[in-house]
Amino acid sequence: MEGMGYVMELYKKSKHQKKVIAQTQLQGRTMSERLRVFSLGTIIGLTAALLMAQSALSWAADTVKDAHGDVSDVTVKAVIVEPGDKTGISYQCRLKSGEVVAASGSIPEDQSKSGILVMIKETGPISVVAVRPDEPLPKQEEAFDEAIRVRLARMVAGMKEGEKRQVEITAQDKQERDEEFYMARLTRVRTRPKALTMPVGDYAVRANKVPEVGQPFVIDPAFPGRVESVTEEAVTIRFSAPPDDVIETPYGRGRVYEDGENYKVDINAKEGSLVRTGSQVGRISHVDDKIIAVNYRHPFGGEALICDMTVHQVEHAKLAANGVGK
Repeated sequence: MEGMGYVMELYKKSKHQKKVIAQTQLQGRTMSERLRVFSLGTIIGLTAALLMAQSALSWAADTVKDAHGDVSDVTVKAVIVEPGDKTGISYQCRLKSGEVVAASGSIPEDQSKSGILVMIKETGPISVVAVRPDEPLPKQEEAFDEAIRVRLARMVAGMKEGEKRQVEITAQDKQERDEEFYMARLTRVRTRPKALTMPVGDYAVRANKVPEVGQPFVIDPAFPGRVESVTEEAVTIRFSAPPDDVIETPYGRGRVYEDGENYKVDINAKEGSLVRTGSQVGRISHVDDKIIAVNYRHPFGGEALICDMTVHQVEHAKLAANGVGK
């Protein structure tokens, strides 16, 4: 009997354990379903909230009011240059050899520079009006720096504010005419006087002062002069040769030597070299014992220029016409 009692006790415990296990599994399934429903609902809710927030931000960013209070759609996420827009750009242009020929700002001292480089007086971005790439170029002859800007203005459309881009610009020969319009012939060996005497009145007009001994007087910066003597009628000026008997000219290095009452400058010009005189760039086309010939027909001296350009600010033509941004 004790054995039967022990068996019945085990049976009851086993039955009770199965019931507990079944209840635990049921509760686990219920909790799992609740968690799954909760997680799905939470994800749907968060997704809807994010979509609404994104829509609101997009609407706010893409919609502004113009000066008349009307609502108009304007993209402000990325300001893109369009033809007619006034655009501030900076640039640096080089020959294919790497020498800088033009720049809107400062140039590192260790960067190679061409002899035709002339730094402009303006500081900061240069203002241009964006033009369609297929817009015809001006027919009038252009100065070197202006020819560069005219061509960059045809490449800036489509760029974004703050964007940097490297472009290549070229030019065509100027309209063919008589050679006298674009050819220059200069004396290869120049003459400079050691001394010069002029009437007192002429000196006063040219120097804008009353002459005195020791006053500086310059005709050619390479040969500085000073007043040597003054009489009632005339002023005598004495000029000095450069210290190293060498000067730099737009056409090449010049060797200075004395020849009686004068200095002589023998210019070592080389055919094919680029030269710049004033605002024009040309190429030396011929050199002999007496003459240096320079061809100014091509705006860039026959070269293609590689330019690094950056867009700094954009003033949309349409918005400016409506008074927006003023």
